[in-house]
Amino acid sequence: MPEDWHILYLGGSFGRRPSYFDEHFTRQNMTWGAFAYVVHERAYEVLINMFSRANKIADAVLIDYQKTYLCLKPAKKLVIHPKGFSTIKEIEVDYKHIQ
Repeated sequence: MPEDWHILYLGGSFGRRPSYFDEHFTRQNMTWGAFAYVVHERAYEVLINMFSRANKIADAVLIDYQKTYLCLKPAKKLVIHPKGFSTIKEIEVDYKHIQ
């Protein structure tokens, strides 16, 4: 892991194809999926401030954060979105086919 990471996504869906950061990680630039991620303590203050002012869903706030800070995902997803209701698509989803 690079030392300056802010958010590590363990899974997620991307609205734009991420770019490779290195052979192990992709840099996230429009990743939806606030269901499996790790936040470094250096990100707490900014994220809490962003969420407290936000008038949108958590995923959209995190996408705004991705535009400025280093947010990564392992090249291979570790977690797939659970089967159930998607608050983004507003329908039942099942992503078991996505590897």
